[in-house]
Amino acid sequence: MKTPFRPLALVAALTAAFAPAAWAQVETVTITATKRTQLQIDVPQTVQAISADKLALEGAANFSDVIQLVPGASQTFKASPGFEVLQVRGVSSGAVGDSLVGYYIDEIPFGLPNVQYIPPVNLFDLSRVEVLRGPQGTLYGQGSMGGAIRMITRKPELTTFAGELRLGYGSVKGGFNTHKADVMLNVPLSKDVAGVRLTAGTSEEDGFIAETGKIKNDNVRLKGLFVVNPDVSVDTTLWAIQSRQASYAYGQPAKPYLGTIDPTEPAGVDTDVNLGNVTVNWSTPIGDLVSATSYMDHQFNYKFSVRGLLNLFPGAGSWRSDNTIKTSAFTQEVRLNSKPGSSFDWIAGVFFQDSKLKSEQVQGWAAYKAFGLGPTVYTEGTAKLGSKSVSLFGEVSTPMLGGQLVPTLGVRVYKDQRESSELRDAVASEVQRDYSSVNPRFNLAWKPAKGQLYFVNVAKGFRSGALQGQSAVTAATAAGLPAERLMPQDSLWSYEAGMKMEVAKSLAFEVAAYRIDWKDAQLTSLLIGANNVSTTIVSGGNDVQGTGLDFGLTWATPLNGLTLQVSGNVNQTEFTKVPANVKAKVGDQIGGSPKSSGTVALTYRTQVAGLGAYANVSYNMRGKQSESITGLSSDSIRDLRARVGLTGKTWDASIYGLNLNDQRGVAAVLSSIVVNPIQPLKVGVDVNFRF
Repeated sequence: MKTPFRPLALVAALTAAFAPAAWAQVETVTITATKRTQLQIDVPQTVQAISADKLALEGAANFSDVIQLVPGASQTFKASPGFEVLQVRGVSSGAVGDSLVGYYIDEIPFGLPNVQYIPPVNLFDLSRVEVLRGPQGTLYGQGSMGGAIRMITRKPELTTFAGELRLGYGSVKGGFNTHKADVMLNVPLSKDVAGVRLTAGTSEEDGFIAETGKIKNDNVRLKGLFVVNPDVSVDTTLWAIQSRQASYAYGQPAKPYLGTIDPTEPAGVDTDVNLGNVTVNWSTPIGDLVSATSYMDHQFNYKFSVRGLLNLFPGAGSWRSDNTIKTSAFTQEVRLNSKPGSSFDWIAGVFFQDSKLKSEQVQGWAAYKAFGLGPTVYTEGTAKLGSKSVSLFGEVSTPMLGGQLVPTLGVRVYKDQRESSELRDAVASEVQRDYSSVNPRFNLAWKPAKGQLYFVNVAKGFRSGALQGQSAVTAATAAGLPAERLMPQDSLWSYEAGMKMEVAKSLAFEVAAYRIDWKDAQLTSLLIGANNVSTTIVSGGNDVQGTGLDFGLTWATPLNGLTLQVSGNVNQTEFTKVPANVKAKVGDQIGGSPKSSGTVALTYRTQVAGLGAYANVSYNMRGKQSESITGLSSDSIRDLRARVGLTGKTWDASIYGLNLNDQRGVAAVLSSIVVNPIQPLKVGVDVNFRF
């Protein structure tokens, strides 16, 4: 099999050979992905920690930018900020149904019932991002079948008043501009007792697809930290996010990627998100108790009008659609961890979530609207979904053979009660379904020497059934696809073996091989009917099997200040069972999953005239992604990017370029009439001031 990773394997071998002569050291990373504080090399599973410095070097501004740095993961759909879908390790199913990737903002679970969209958050003032690959059902619950992504924000500092201002400007080839401004203010209210940290930001960019308008994003985040006594502290978070986009981030398949909507009609995507959390940390005599209470309110409105009849004149036979999705979720997690350094490690907890979704839709034909001719025919519908779920979870582990061998057993018992009602064109219907799942995890870690770790991990992921309207079920049934109002749940088993190693503190590398077995996968499809009007349906009857290899390497080279990073993924994630009337066949790669992806990055740091100087060059590769219902594929992506900057005591300035090779083409196929184009060459400048 031809793959872009043969050169990378050669680089890895050469770096291993010369590693003992290195002058610098690989950065030591501490993470909390296992809900305990551990060094990354000591976590016996595939976890990628991306520091705030690395995010800045790569120009990552949101979750979809982060995913480009994660081999085996990719973006499968994008319409606007937050209206995006990501996949990890080939676990991809479209946009409808609960998420297959778990998203966490500190202790806040960002999970929308029945939709897979990502948090439209700004990554300014972060500590790090942690990416866990493979099912995380034991500690993170449903919605984490493919993996979990955790965004760790900076806490208030209780002794120092500080602030930061970041300004940025960019230009996309073709005359499209972007600009942003972010500010942070840290205020101690009482030394070593209480403090707050305020972060706010705004950005605006032109849509680079023809006929699309501006995208504007605003957010305000307020974090508080209160130390009640040496054993008790309280963290609080309030975050308000607003996104406004005049059109969509996709276009027609044919160049120059004209927008798919009628520009003379109302169109756009508006997203409003409010997040709140109170986390209490209490160090008790028997263990560390954590109580995390969170609330999320999310409103999403999108409207569009398909171009007029034969595109002869505006408004002629326009298909118009106006959709509003309102969701809310209250979550409560209480867990107790054994004390650090205990001979017998354990964690036990309970998780409760009460979430609601309301979808309102008005759509239909406004026939010959521009001339007042013909009838205007609309259909109206309202759907509601309520979900109340509870989980009990726990893990236990005990070091053996002097700490060299550490077995871990975990389980999560999950129950979910869902009920839905629909009112469409004065016809009412109701449906209710209960879901339950027992989800074990087994892990065996072997640490024969310091800086060496070998592990085996077996875990189960799960997901409740997706909700869809009766009209979608009718369309799917007519097409010969199995579908229900509330779909059956699906589940996934993952089997993984890997190793992590540090050599002379200058070279760190890891590799993991895995297999997944996904049964009764709920996959989203677009059925294209008359006049190119599409119906989104969720069908079942799909089985998927995948095998893959993840690898990563970081080398502090003999040239002082120069660091090389190489990472990649190769996989075959294929259908083993598909229903009739779907273009995908047994043996085809599942839609939205590239067979290979990887990154090579060089970072150099030095001193110039008393100032810190740095340069970063990276090359990101991703194979083609198909769309299952049509069989159409995107282009492979080859993205060259670079950043060069200077750092003083209180400032930082850099210039950057993204897609320096100016690749054009299709990043993702959404249907036979809609694609996500690759963004053209972008150059810009960022300036930071600290005080």
